[in-house]
Amino acid sequence: MNNFPFPSETVHRREAPVPEEEVMQIEGWDDKLMGQLHKITGQEERPHFHLHHLYAETTNWEQMARVPSHGIPRIMHYVWCEQKSSFTFNHFLSVLSVIRTMVPDSIYLYYETGNYPTLDEKMYNTWLEELRYNFPWLITEPQNNTKICSGSIPNEYFVMSKLRKHGGAFMDFSIAMVEFDESLMPFDFIFEQGPQSYGIIGSKPNFPFEVQTYDQLKRRSENGKVFQCPDAQPRLEGVKNYICLRLVDPLFPEILLKESAENVPFYRYMRKLFYGNEGLPEVKTHLNEVVPNNGHYVWFGGGKMDYIFYLSALSVLYIVKADVIYVHGDKPPSGMYWERLQKEEGDRVRWVYRQYPHGIYQSYVGRVEHAADVARHDIMLKYGGINMDADVIFTRPLDRRLFHYDTVVTLDNYWYPMRPFPNTFNLGVVMNKPHSKFWQLYQFSERYYYEDDYTWNSNRVPYKIWERNPSLLRIEPELQVICCYLKCYPTWVETRMEAYQLSKNIEAWKDRAMSFHWTWPSPSELDNEQSLRSNNSLFAGIGQNVLKAAGKW
Repeated sequence: MNNFPFPSETVHRREAPVPEEEVMQIEGWDDKLMGQLHKITGQEERPHFHLHHLYAETTNWEQMARVPSHGIPRIMHYVWCEQKSSFTFNHFLSVLSVIRTMVPDSIYLYYETGNYPTLDEKMYNTWLEELRYNFPWLITEPQNNTKICSGSIPNEYFVMSKLRKHGGAFMDFSIAMVEFDESLMPFDFIFEQGPQSYGIIGSKPNFPFEVQTYDQLKRRSENGKVFQCPDAQPRLEGVKNYICLRLVDPLFPEILLKESAENVPFYRYMRKLFYGNEGLPEVKTHLNEVVPNNGHYVWFGGGKMDYIFYLSALSVLYIVKADVIYVHGDKPPSGMYWERLQKEEGDRVRWVYRQYPHGIYQSYVGRVEHAADVARHDIMLKYGGINMDADVIFTRPLDRRLFHYDTVVTLDNYWYPMRPFPNTFNLGVVMNKPHSKFWQLYQFSERYYYEDDYTWNSNRVPYKIWERNPSLLRIEPELQVICCYLKCYPTWVETRMEAYQLSKNIEAWKDRAMSFHWTWPSPSELDNEQSLRSNNSLFAGIGQNVLKAAGKW
């Protein structure tokens, strides 16, 4: 997938104009709210992704919940005091810890009218929407003309009024609950004394109206509990022995999934919350190869096959040694290189008619890049195999072990981050078996298709699916290396700076990569055969090796 605009001389390679009359015939197309649904409770419906085993199937997460006979009810309250901020993964983990441990009858989220948690521009932080659609007892309550916050902390009188009415507990979003039934529920009131404010405040309902402050609530009964939550440092031992933890550092699913986090106690507990198991999720492998040994390109609009596409196809046939290459599109490629490929390779290269997809899930698809993406969903879902962009050249055979996985992908390069996404995928090269679960979820996610967002559908959505379902695919950094502006950034290192340093000396590690993917621009050495043969650069050497493998040098 090209991540930069195509220059004018190459636009014809992929773009197919859509007749205006066809656009007008597509009912329900809204170019400003593409893929969005109706408004609910005054909030626009936002993209959300199914969370595996969030509530109904995990009520016995640790043990059977005890039926309460006295003490603090199973009700949790949150107050949103952050201004124009997103509901992050840390916020989500706080609420999820309550769902897992308290097994609440209700969770209330109070916010001042007009200050509902915002959705970041890249639409990474959809965690609140996912809670809304996966937990049945979340109640979001706007507060009109009511002071619910005193600066960045909940207003004391507001908290007391809600506790008097409902009972339960108020909890700060920086807190993750570890235990409730034995440690907190039996008491008349509970207080977590944090460094600056209370992290948890709870009580039974219906206490007298004259009890207006926290101190008055404390003095009202001797059956209370005051405690503290330790900071959740990664090496904190005995996590399950605490009542709660204070989340002091930003968290992302990928942090929990690193191999270095496998035996870290705090991360093990967070994985238990989010994924249901303390250990690292295992990516399923099969005894036999399940990925078909066939290559697929998507090519809409016809036009001349350029030289890098020609080299790409040869590398699939002679370096990957695919059985067949299928070129899917509404018109076949043309030009001398396409004719040469068909003449020399015969039935090993086949054009397959594929109608240009003008829509998906009732949303209009206009951009040819998006059309290629949604077509690729269906092609890979049906047939499986190896899919690559036309500007990918393979440099060594694929590791046959990769053919035993349901799906294999790579991360996008680190040099152009899409914050707050910690990472994204680049599906310029992808391998999968037919009907893999990842591709099923990926295609289904196109319910939230956005025509005007270049990287949402192709790069960011598949990453979000992986965050929630890490056992569905293998991330193989050596499968492809992305090159932007002729700088190549491997993703087998963990930081931008490491990738930048490696980009300065590609020769030192080039043999580790299975393919190179030039998203923009293509190297001039690969413009035509004369340039390739007359050049001795590293990129020219990649192309020359393809010709040698094909017996054309």
